Amino acid sequence: MPVDNRAHADVIVVGAGLAGMMAALAAEQAGADVILADRGAIGIGTNSALSNGTFSGPVSADRMEEWIDLVLQIGKRLNCVSYVRRVAHDAPTAVAFLESLGLVIVRTSGQWTVRSASPATIPGVSLVRRVADLVAGRDGIRTMRGFYVEAMVGASGRIVGVRGVRLDGGELEIVAQGQPAWKAPHFVWYVREELRERLCGEAETCDTLEQGGLRFRGLGE
Repeated sequence: MPVDNRAHADVIVVGAGLAGMMAALAAEQAGADVILADRGAIGIGTNSALSNGTFSGPVSADRMEEWIDLVLQIGKRLNCVSYVRRVAHDAPTAVAFLESLGLVIVRTSGQWTVRSASPATIPGVSLVRRVADLVAGRDGIRTMRGFYVEAMVGASGRIVGVRGVRLDGGELEIVAQGQPAWKAPHFVWYVREELRERLCGEAETCDTLEQGGLRFRGLGE
């Protein structure tokens, strides 16, 4: 592919919903040069925006075990118990971070709900707009709207980036300046070697990254 159709970054995040934006913020905070790509607008064109801005979780420490048991019952005990406990433990910190961005979050039994400033605005849109504004203010995060990922880019038996099509029909290849560090169901990132220890510690693949109390757990290779 011609050089003009290539982009490079330390970290590539594909998917700019709430999870993808928070992942980009976590990587940028750790010192990485980040590309955050999405086929639509950053934040707005996502399931996060279409949601009701509601998060399930124990609203008080004394209800934590009750909430965990309820979630396990709903999941017919097929849940990953450690993940459920992690959500229960970390959810209040994550909600506090969102509140620090100026979002109004109402606590009810077993959940938190974002309250929009205007009744005409979907709560999920209020949520992602506020986080997208934070992303837009970070010099270390480059956003790419209208980028449709079609394939992973491989080299020497490893995935090193993504290839896709822009809105203008032109092809674009985004390549990481290093080897793959982390993947998750709705977004992917790769990181150059010298940032690996800062982002991932001594693990061969990133296990957990944190941003605003939210933990992103890697799936490995």
